[in-house]
Amino acid sequence: MSSLLSLPPEILTQVAEKLVPRDNRSLRLACRYITGVVESLCLCTLWIDVGPGNRRRVLAKLKDFASGSLSNIEYAQELTIYNSETATQAEFAPTADEPFSVVLFNALMALKRVPKLTWWPDKSDDAFVQSAILDFMCRRRVAHLTINFYCGCHPSLPFRILCLENLESLSFRNLCRLHEEGASFMTLSLSRIICNSPNMTSLSIDTGYRNATTEAPSLHRFLSAEIERPPMPIKHLSLRTVRALLDEDTLYHLRSLESLSVHFNLTTPLHGSHLNEMWDTLREESIHLSAIDLNLVEVDDALLDYLVSYRGIRKLVFDNSYKLWGSPEIGPIAVRFFKDVLPKISSTLEVLHLEPSSVGAWCFGHDNAEAIAKCTNLRELTVSIVDMVQDHSQPIVELLHQTAAKLPHLHNLRKINVSTVPQIG
Repeated sequence: MSSLLSLPPEILTQVAEKLVPRDNRSLRLACRYITGVVESLCLCTLWIDVGPGNRRRVLAKLKDFASGSLSNIEYAQELTIYNSETATQAEFAPTADEPFSVVLFNALMALKRVPKLTWWPDKSDDAFVQSAILDFMCRRRVAHLTINFYCGCHPSLPFRILCLENLESLSFRNLCRLHEEGASFMTLSLSRIICNSPNMTSLSIDTGYRNATTEAPSLHRFLSAEIERPPMPIKHLSLRTVRALLDEDTLYHLRSLESLSVHFNLTTPLHGSHLNEMWDTLREESIHLSAIDLNLVEVDDALLDYLVSYRGIRKLVFDNSYKLWGSPEIGPIAVRFFKDVLPKISSTLEVLHLEPSSVGAWCFGHDNAEAIAKCTNLRELTVSIVDMVQDHSQPIVELLHQTAAKLPHLHNLRKINVSTVPQIG
């Protein structure tokens, strides 16, 4: 413990930031000095359960928040509101003194500096609780909102949520969980919120739709080119189960784009282009990304052509942890990536994540170790090794360690096992 106590607060804080929450709590309890340094990290996230069946238990805690008697609200930087269970109307009748929504609103307003809010609305939420949450977001100017519709929402939420504006980042998921009319109304409301957030820099969309039909919302529904308004400075865009077309309308807001994540792209004749068309458009429009996140089986020649067309890519994530089937070209694409592309982008690359789900040229080995070793600015490296736990693969594991030793800035090395035996289930 004396070695920890000798560390300056700045270094101790960096140590704490690398720990998981459970270990951070243990560190916080070590002594008063360490408590003072890391307490804000341990207590920066606050969870509030508005589930009907738990309101009597939660009520006292909310009143303590509202009174300011709990010190941990001073450290709250991120708030998560969720509904842990569904109950009948009789189970959550108003309390004898104050309605739950009033106590909830007073507790939320006691949080002075909470820029991030994650909300899991529920179809069983009553309108008063919903209004309390939205009033808090508007009054406290929550800048970063994540909302997940997995459990549905109150029928009035698409209309009430229109009060939100001036968000810096917006992330929403599972629009498909709303009934058809509700999903349509919510899509319109979210597009209006985006339009009313002229300084938005980050947008993440996961509709949850699995079929490539016009029922699935398109990027055009959320990014409309209103020429009388200046373009939004969107730097980070994440698209999952979205129909996306990069044309004059959407590109109007994407000229400042720095990072792009695309997964489960939905291709349709209207507003749903193929990925190779996206990469061609970005190359032709000279939009140079610094970070790309894509399913490994969807890496194609168009993407490789795009990568070698400019300098400045810092992060590549090619991940097939969902175990999608790849095309026969996946092997030659990997060979071209390591032979022709990686050497040309090696000087700027800081994060490389390669996670195939099956044996092949994307796995780490003698054929690509030299190309990876040339990426001397890498800070994070994730590779897959065939039968990593087997004795016959230990030379490859040792080769990886030798390769990592040539990367002076590397501080995070992750190895993933790929089995030669087909995995079922």
